[in-house]
Amino acid sequence: NTLRTGPFVLHVGRLVKGTMGVGTRVQTQVDRSRHHSIESCHTATHLLNHALRGVLGEGTDQRGSLVASDRLRFDYAAREAPNTEQLQAIEDAVRSDIDSNLRVDAKELELQIAEQITGVRAVFGERYPDPVRVVSIGATIADLQNDPTSQNWLNQSTEFCGGTHLPSTGGINDFIIVQEQSLAAGIRRVTALVGDAASAMRHQGENLFTHLKNMEALPESELPSAVDEASRLLSESDLGLLHRRHAEAMLNTLRDQAKSARRLAAGAAREQAVRTAQNLAETSNETLVIGEIEANDRDTLLAGMDAARGVRPDAACLLAARPPGESSVIFAARVPDTLIGKGL
Repeated sequence: NTLRTGPFVLHVGRLVKGTMGVGTRVQTQVDRSRHHSIESCHTATHLLNHALRGVLGEGTDQRGSLVASDRLRFDYAAREAPNTEQLQAIEDAVRSDIDSNLRVDAKELELQIAEQITGVRAVFGERYPDPVRVVSIGATIADLQNDPTSQNWLNQSTEFCGGTHLPSTGGINDFIIVQEQSLAAGIRRVTALVGDAASAMRHQGENLFTHLKNMEALPESELPSAVDEASRLLSESDLGLLHRRHAEAMLNTLRDQAKSARRLAAGAAREQAVRTAQNLAETSNETLVIGEIEANDRDTLLAGMDAARGVRPDAACLLAARPPGESSVIFAARVPDTLIGKGL
């Protein structure tokens, strides 16, 4: 870690081999891969801050953030939760800025001059030094200095910031929102991924969309089992927030179709069970109706029982069924009072 103490920057670590004392010469080396990931998340955080204002309005002031090597988190003021369309617009705006490969410029300016820049963003309640470091994504700091009150600066990200950034937004590669939630009264939180992790998550979502789209062409008889499998895939997949919401909407439509297909199949199965039971009753002797019919569940078997007793009300009836795909057997038996009186 690194910590600032007065005019010094302290490097904090753990000695894993050898010895160290006053006057020992050391060579420090940045973990460039991790550093690039942090830079990507930090620059994307600035783009997200700007996109929130552009979509949700001026009231979305920053209330906190986390910039890590594997994710970013941004807290902002909000009266209500953004809807799916607004979240899509926010994610699209950030990705558009990434695709545009905008220049990232940073420089210290006198605080009085920096505060005059139109649209400049700062953390609520934070006290900034003079001079203050300004990070601009799009225009150069020189452009901002030359015309600080220009309304053009509302169309880009400008913030007071002392952190590390990429030289241009194209290095972020990709951006995806994974969560949006309420943090406290009037404060909400967005969590997102960038780079390869975001691309991999986006790829999973697109594959699931393709799978769900293909299910729309399935025959009704195959749809119920396909919906069960798709529900399992959805629960196990690592998806972005918007992909998950869209997939759930698609799957809900398919579930309704599957329910309709199940009802039609159940109706057809019941009709078949009734016909089979009636045939058994018509061909059995006057005392006993015994046989096996096709039935997926107990209710269908009982429907067959009612049909058989409708043909032979004075006969004892015993029916059995083996539901498809199950190892159990269902039995149903009814005996009329006349035969019970005779000892059956």
